[in-house]
Amino acid sequence: MEKMILIKMNARDLIVDLLLGSQGRAISIKQIIIAAKLFEISENSIRVAVTRLSSEGVIEAIERGVYQFTHRSHEWADVMLNRKRGIKHTKVWNHQYLAVFTGGLGRVDRTALHRRERVLKHFGFKELEQGIFIRPDNLAIEFDDLIIELRNSGLEENARVCQINHFDAHTASSIPSLWPTEILNQNYKKYLCTRQIS
Repeated sequence: MEKMILIKMNARDLIVDLLLGSQGRAISIKQIIIAAKLFEISENSIRVAVTRLSSEGVIEAIERGVYQFTHRSHEWADVMLNRKRGIKHTKVWNHQYLAVFTGGLGRVDRTALHRRERVLKHFGFKELEQGIFIRPDNLAIEFDDLIIELRNSGLEENARVCQINHFDAHTASSIPSLWPTEILNQNYKKYLCTRQIS
């Protein structure tokens, strides 16, 4: 007979999981406390965990009692979300890039601009220069399916998506700095460490 192992959720993990589940949206301390009751986590434990996560720069208050991931945490949060959704299953990289051109979409509508940039960041695109977002073409997902995913996530229909084979030497030399891989890996490992059974 197999032995069932129950892992008790702690306050820190719950807060991080709720924010991951919100996909970038903010969440109130009241909502966190309500969820905590389901896992028999005390309100005091939640408040202590919120304070610690804030001091570590993982989350920040955008108004009284309302929290979201900090800017730096958004990147590794997107890595976690995309791995769960399978978007970041990769193939051997052929040194081509995926590119999204948004220069013709305008920047006056701040809500639309924020949504667009959030979608592109979520899929790992970085802004090479204004209106041009790129990422390595190393996703296992098919090109047409990726476009569907981008559209379904909120990218405008008029955004141009393509593959790029070559960059000039000057541009190519600046591309690696777009992805702080060491920092992303450190944050990813840090997150995983919080989930280990002590």
